[in-house]
Amino acid sequence: MVPSGLKLDNPLWSFALDIYPSVTQPMLSIQSKGGRVNLMLAALWSASEQIEWPGSVPDTIEEWHQKILPIRSHRLSLKPQLSDYPELEPLYKHLKGVELNMERVEIAMLHQWLVTARQVSRSILPQSNLDRVLISITGIDQEKSAILQQLNP
Repeated sequence: MVPSGLKLDNPLWSFALDIYPSVTQPMLSIQSKGGRVNLMLAALWSASEQIEWPGSVPDTIEEWHQKILPIRSHRLSLKPQLSDYPELEPLYKHLKGVELNMERVEIAMLHQWLVTARQVSRSILPQSNLDRVLISITGIDQEKSAILQQLNP
């Protein structure tokens, strides 16, 4: 369920649109190892706002994320078939649009949670928040470095 008062146009969404093109490859690489792009984007944005990552993501956001995964799975299963079945391209694009819109809702939910849970404290480094959302994922030091370098080129 989508919480009341959700704002799809929010500072986290704007941040995500700005930064994602420069960190697409390392983030997708981390995603293939179990990471979540929206959490990484939220962690970087919250650090830029001096918001320390508050801990476990609320169940409502987790439940919404679980609804995105089957759509992503269906879209990705079509991708290798597009060269043999070009007529599947409209379906592929439709699923990609649905997935993006659902991710936008997830970003809005993350923004609402982070602003509500905001505890501004000492200087928060992007790496600190990124490490918190990727705590259980190993072998991604190179990708994390590539992401952090894009914040401070």
